[in-house]
Amino acid sequence: MNGKVLLQPTREVMDLGAKQWDNALLGNFLGKSPLLGVFQRTTDKLWGREGSVFIHFLASSVYLINFPSQRVRNWVLESGPWHIQQKALIMRK
Repeated sequence: MNGKVLLQPTREVMDLGAKQWDNALLGNFLGKSPLLGVFQRTTDKLWGREGSVFIHFLASSVYLINFPSQRVRNWVLESGPWHIQQKALIMRK
């Protein structure tokens, strides 16, 4: 297309890519977020009993948080509100 190669992944490839985020939630701090290292250490202590919690910075005060299982993800979602260093963290699917 106009001298550019256009690739379309198969449905199987797209499903596999989406599956890796099945256990994730979007986290949004109200106001300034804590330092990423502090956030990571705190979430590991709070939510990491079954495995690692991976935090991905998306934008100012917005993070994608991937949990070790859907059970942990659902527990975090249902057990809020959460605060990290006295900063409110809003969680949503």
